[in-house]
Amino acid sequence: MNPKMQLVRDVAEFCHQRGFRFPVKALAGILNAAGHRTCYGTPYRGKRGTFRLVQMTYRTLNRLGQTRQASVVATTFTKPNGAYAY
Repeated sequence: MNPKMQLVRDVAEFCHQRGFRFPVKALAGILNAAGHRTCYGTPYRGKRGTFRLVQMTYRTLNRLGQTRQASVVATTFTKPNGAYAY
């Protein structure tokens, strides 16, 4: 897992422990504040690249056998309409 995925996992765990969901657009702000950039070297904007990172984090956690954490990632992040992002 790369540092961006670890940050996504950590934010999801933090939110899950407190019982709230988190908008993907806000996750983009956290990623940018931590100095992370997309694979194109641009800041995250809470759009396709951020959603893709959430998806890849979920898949990587599942592949590593960390299914509980994968579930937390899948159910924490939301679209602008409030629906799950993944």
